[in-house]
Amino acid sequence: MVSPEQSIPPVGTPERQQLVDTLASQVISTVRKTGDLKRQSWVQLHTHIHGGAPMEYDIRHVPEELYLEVLAKARQQQVG
Repeated sequence: MVSPEQSIPPVGTPERQQLVDTLASQVISTVRKTGDLKRQSWVQLHTHIHGGAPMEYDIRHVPEELYLEVLAKARQQQVG
């Protein structure tokens, strides 16, 4: 069985950048300029990796490095 993290493109690849861009755009469209970027970045990444939005006490792992990339890109898109 392939773990969800194994399907994440490696750092520095165009596929990784496209994934980060896509998730960050989803974050921005969800929060607009009034929401919580940190929480929505985690929710979007969790949804992408685990196939569904987290439940109230869902603590399944998301890769921190990818989370930080998505959050940074979302912040950049929000300002720009």
